[in-house]
Amino acid sequence: MYSLVGCFVKQTEESEFINGTLYYCLVIKLNSKFKRTLYFKSLLDRELWLTQITKACGMRKLRDVCKILNKEGSGHFGTVFAGTFKN
Repeated sequence: MYSLVGCFVKQTEESEFINGTLYYCLVIKLNSKFKRTLYFKSLLDRELWLTQITKACGMRKLRDVCKILNKEGSGHFGTVFAGTFKN
């Protein structure tokens, strides 16, 4: 048994045919070596599970938590923006 806290959930746009049935994928990555792919028969089921699993993981989008302000600079590894936490 594994805890979902701190894991990464990725909704893929991929779909797979398995034994003639179309399945929609959702990937749960616990660390760099351990991941599990879940398959759903409908997009609605995948969305419902995605919502609940991301809530259980404590995963949130940066733009939901912070207000992104002006660009401070950029370098080899990325771009730096100023930001503040939303209340």
